[in-house]
Amino acid sequence: MGTDVKVRVFAINVYGDSLASESGSGAILVTYPDAPVGLIEDAPYRGRTQIGLKWSPGASNGGTSIIDYTLFYDQGTGNFIVLTTTPLK
Repeated sequence: MGTDVKVRVFAINVYGDSLASESGSGAILVTYPDAPVGLIEDAPYRGRTQIGLKWSPGASNGGTSIIDYTLFYDQGTGNFIVLTTTPLK
């Protein structure tokens, strides 16, 4: 998942710094996921009022599971509009 970070802590007062604490597990760094790749139409699901789409997740999920995708569409105006948010099952 994310990148494990080891941490040491120093106490500081007006006279200076303490020795470092023992190393401990401080956190898991997480970031935004990579963009999905390979977007294509899934033609068997095409109908008068629907389209089928397929894609693969990007190389990195940013350190945590992808929970949904938001689809946008553009009809040639350069303005992408939200079509739907698709929760993963």
